[in-house]
Amino acid sequence: MINKPGSGGYSAAGSTITGGAWTGARQDGTGKMTNAGEFIAMLGTDLTNDHPVGIQYCGGGVSTGGADTTAASQGSCRDADFNAPQNGLIGGHRAWWVDTAAGAAGTRQKTDMILYARAPTLAGDLTSGQHQPFVECASCHDPHSENATFLRIQNTQSAVCLACHNK
Repeated sequence: MINKPGSGGYSAAGSTITGGAWTGARQDGTGKMTNAGEFIAMLGTDLTNDHPVGIQYCGGGVSTGGADTTAASQGSCRDADFNAPQNGLIGGHRAWWVDTAAGAAGTRQKTDMILYARAPTLAGDLTSGQHQPFVECASCHDPHSENATFLRIQNTQSAVCLACHNK
């Protein structure tokens, strides 16, 4: 990680995350990561049990139907506990996102949860080889955000979580 959270966190050499454990600065010595003198709830140095990244959004089922990212999006979320992703052409390529209350509905904004297109090979999956939306770190985190945790929007009343999850 080159630019750790907080003022003055930039280090050209970076800090590494080895084996899922946070080895950078801003630890209190007991396994808690500090955030401007406060503690981030339930976040320790072992990140292996935290929110998954690099996974299909909403259990999969949404795709462009082929390798052409300009093809119209089709299908619906396999997991009904997720809000449907929005999609549109940006720069001539199909892009996906989840609208947030902070952005204008129907158009991708900086405050929306960004989803990333991949065409994975998934054994036994009808969407195998088709472009589809995936969740990555930058889906919720914007490295250019002024928030200490780089969240795209403030997480008041779990707003970040509820952008995607309809629980």
